[in-house]
Amino acid sequence: EALPYEYIETPASEKNSAAPPIAVGMGSQVLQTRLSQTAGELIRTGRKLDVAIEGQGFLQVSLGEQTLFTRAGRLMIDDQRRLCLRGSQQNFPLAPEIRVPESAHSVQIRENGAVVAIVTEKESADAEQQLGTIQLSCFADDTELFPRESCLFEATARSGVPRELTPGKQGAGLLVAGMLEASNVSIAEELEALASIKQRVDALQTIYQLDTLEPVQADLGPPSDRIARPEGQRLPRGNRPIIK
Repeated sequence: EALPYEYIETPASEKNSAAPPIAVGMGSQVLQTRLSQTAGELIRTGRKLDVAIEGQGFLQVSLGEQTLFTRAGRLMIDDQRRLCLRGSQQNFPLAPEIRVPESAHSVQIRENGAVVAIVTEKESADAEQQLGTIQLSCFADDTELFPRESCLFEATARSGVPRELTPGKQGAGLLVAGMLEASNVSIAEELEALASIKQRVDALQTIYQLDTLEPVQADLGPPSDRIARPEGQRLPRGNRPIIK
């Protein structure tokens, strides 16, 4: 939000009450920050237990009695044979819980959330065994989720109550095995935005540092951002003429 303006008297305003003082902005301050839940690029890893969400939704994991939500999908099998999200300090089992039998030598995660194990039975061919279904949660406003550790989020009153859905149904995304979702921050775009801001700050510093009677040519951004004015028209700023 914008901070209040400071009004500075000029020689003209001191002599003539009809001439208004100069309004100098005191800057701005951060009022609120919001999460960006736009999807990042999907990167192929080839690991069978890696899973990305193509579309809307969050995986559900357990932290004690609490259910948290995430789009991180680097899954693993813990010492209790549960499918878990790998965390930096601890692992978080999927909710609802899915256990992998010891006889399974391969686990497949399908786009509809079905988790299937290929098990070897004695004196028989390999057989498929469905272990459960990974459910996704969708929210009315996922930007209002509260961030927790290890890329986890907690539901809030503003985010709305989570709707538990089967992948691919009622607007929920599909699961893509063997891939992970990268960050949704583009380094190139962020650097370009910072360069644009620096250009404008440098231009403003140049204006205020030059001789007060010297006209300056200020580049304050692309033409689309400027107010349309006749070529060479001078804009009053204190006692210094500025040509825009």
